[in-house]
Amino acid sequence: MTFHKHSEGAPGPSLLGTGETHDLDRPDGDVLEMTDSVMGSWTYTYDDFNQLTSGTASAGVDAGLDLGWTYDRYGNLLYDGRNTYAYDAEGVSVSFWPSSVDG
Repeated sequence: MTFHKHSEGAPGPSLLGTGETHDLDRPDGDVLEMTDSVMGSWTYTYDDFNQLTSGTASAGVDAGLDLGWTYDRYGNLLYDGRNTYAYDAEGVSVSFWPSSVDG
């Protein structure tokens, strides 16, 4: 696993020898890009509250897959690309509904 920042232009240390790379171009440490030998290449985006909003695979077994996450105004996850979540007035998760999978 290697980490690097675009602004520095040089890769960081390699960990575990996995061949993963992570682009940490944000001061908060959010992963913007990730590549490894199993999952391929992914890019990620975040909203103004630092919540993951999308993930897109450009190479590997999931190439072309686009995932999206949505949140309510309190920061609770509402949809993760496969499941829908609901919360009570105190923000406690009360249910979720898996999306149907065509097969």
